[in-house]
Amino acid sequence: MNGCHVRKGVRDYFPLLLLFFFVSSLSLIGCEVKKEETQKQTERRQEKVIKTQEIVVAKASTAPTLDGKGTDEAWKAAQEYIIAVKGYSGDRIKMKAVYTDTDIFFLFTWSDYSHSIRQAGSWERVHVGGEFGKAPTEAQEKWEPFGFEDMLSLVWNIDSPDFEQEDLPQKVHLKGFKTSQGKMDRWLWAAGTTDPVHKLLDQYIDTQGVHDDSGKSFLIPNTTDEDNPKTRIDERKYPRFMPRVDLVQQKIPKLFIVKGQKPILLYYRSEVEPFDLAFVDREATLPAYIFEENPSGSIIDINVGSTHLEQEETWTVEVQRKLTTATPEEDIQFDDRSKTFAFTIGVFDNTDTDGSFSEVQKLTFAQ
Repeated sequence: MNGCHVRKGVRDYFPLLLLFFFVSSLSLIGCEVKKEETQKQTERRQEKVIKTQEIVVAKASTAPTLDGKGTDEAWKAAQEYIIAVKGYSGDRIKMKAVYTDTDIFFLFTWSDYSHSIRQAGSWERVHVGGEFGKAPTEAQEKWEPFGFEDMLSLVWNIDSPDFEQEDLPQKVHLKGFKTSQGKMDRWLWAAGTTDPVHKLLDQYIDTQGVHDDSGKSFLIPNTTDEDNPKTRIDERKYPRFMPRVDLVQQKIPKLFIVKGQKPILLYYRSEVEPFDLAFVDREATLPAYIFEENPSGSIIDINVGSTHLEQEETWTVEVQRKLTTATPEEDIQFDDRSKTFAFTIGVFDNTDTDGSFSEVQKLTFAQ
């Protein structure tokens, strides 16, 4: 009889034993994950991050392909530099550089958690001044710009003494900067605005501020403050363009970015028409910029390829430009490869203000 009581007790405690082993196994798995994460953190801490250094551009026999992967044979000849950046958008960026007889190439890799690829300032419809329980009227509708995107900024010194200022890197990548004298060359990559057409926005900075380089830009701002009775919105600022009605019906824009299951639609100039509230898709998000089909000039000198790896949470961006351009008054010229070239880097993670910025770096060419 006592034996029966013992066996019954084991049966009674069997579910608890299963629960104990299950929880124990989860704890062991958690330990393994924690161990793996700690190892990654240790490897990251062991990386040699330097604030200011000399970046040597290696000579490559063949040009790398701009696919945003950074795995070409050409990159194997280049040393990888890990540059410290300070701010709210990360603490380091990895960089390589190579050149051929005609071109210079850069490879950048940095951590990015947001993967923000919608154009900064994209338009969305909102309601203002409506009453609860009543449908909003057109007079209560408003289109407002929203959002930010991931960006990479490089600023090169052409001939400005301001590059010697200690606090320059914290100012030069932001809107509204101007030099006290001389010029700088700015290269701006934006994940939703320049990357879809594989370009960097080439700009220069002088005593009057930041300007786009000369030529026909690939970007057409989708905003206006002109009075237009077709909007019937009591606002002075609203989208300038919307997708053509027939294009909306076909749903075939030439350009789009996919994030998750939702495509972000982008349009060339031939795919849009003037904004009209009577025909616009009120649930749509309209881009901040429309793309020009046939851009030209100095503003399109710089080409890029990029990838964002979601598991690693990193951007990889490859950049190409001719060593020399036809507009030395706007662009840094890599014509004398015995010289040292000064530059600084800015990284922006879903922001246009709270970036992370490097100290001034020096770039030289391997002979």
